Amino acid sequence: MDESIDKTICRRDFLGALLATPLLVGLSAGTVAAQPAARETIPLCRCLVAGFQYHQGPTMLPQLAVGQALVLQREPANPYDALAIAVHTQTGTKLGYLPRRLNEIPANLMDGGRHLTASITTLTAKAPTWEMVELELYFG
Repeated sequence: MDESIDKTICRRDFLGALLATPLLVGLSAGTVAAQPAARETIPLCRCLVAGFQYHQGPTMLPQLAVGQALVLQREPANPYDALAIAVHTQTGTKLGYLPRRLNEIPANLMDGGRHLTASITTLTAKAPTWEMVELELYFG
């Protein structure tokens, strides 16, 4: 697989970025900020959609677009991976999953009530089906 396609950040960098963000606003001096902080998104990783070829992904390819928002759904009862995170279109069509090797931190964040988003970054119709769609995952 092409190294440029699989751009991930290591856990240390991710946790460092996470801890550097203003997740808790106004806790210094025991006060709460009068204005809510602007919602900031932090890119976590880019990855191919795992299992794209086994779900409705290939038939949906003509309807997908770069920049399109995706819906992430935890599947803790998944019999193959208790940390599974399914990737869906906004209309509910399952495209596949976050790769298993990357889903531990995002699954734990989602289980803790944190909001994660994703969008399509690359579409490659002439690639093998397992390499057709790349997404970027964001915290926030």
